[in-house]
Amino acid sequence: MRDRDYLISRVTLPGPAPFRGRPETEPSHPSSRADLVIRDGIVENIQPPGSARAEGLIELDGDGLVALPTFAEPHVHLDKAMTAGIVAARGGDLASAVAAWVAARPSMTTRDITHRALETAYRYLAHGTRAIRTHTDTGPGIGTRASPFGRPRPRAPGQPAP
Repeated sequence: MRDRDYLISRVTLPGPAPFRGRPETEPSHPSSRADLVIRDGIVENIQPPGSARAEGLIELDGDGLVALPTFAEPHVHLDKAMTAGIVAARGGDLASAVAAWVAARPSMTTRDITHRALETAYRYLAHGTRAIRTHTDTGPGIGTRASPFGRPRPRAPGQPAP
């Protein structure tokens, strides 16, 4: 047994009942109860409530709590994270914000950008976000130092973007 292997029984799954044809698992509302088998941090199996066996698993009673997938952040600019006190956009609109950022970026160091980006990523992680798609600024006054997670890797001809 690993410390990440669990049987979480009696959780509520949002959406339609996954066990069609089994009246005991199909409530009148659009969700249903189930047992989740999780191995090495990944849901391995979803079974009707009470049917999963806990051999070699840490057993937890979900007691009807809703099981949800992890959060994902599809669009964030980690290089600009935590800069509200550093970069002041006076106009309150996007054009003012962009102008303020372009004016401030020559003073930003790779170390500062990396610290703010990682601090923000850790905060996302602490609140359940497990995937982040980020964008970084490049160009005059900043070069590629706003890309704290490394420089883009060259690709072979015809190789798709990662």
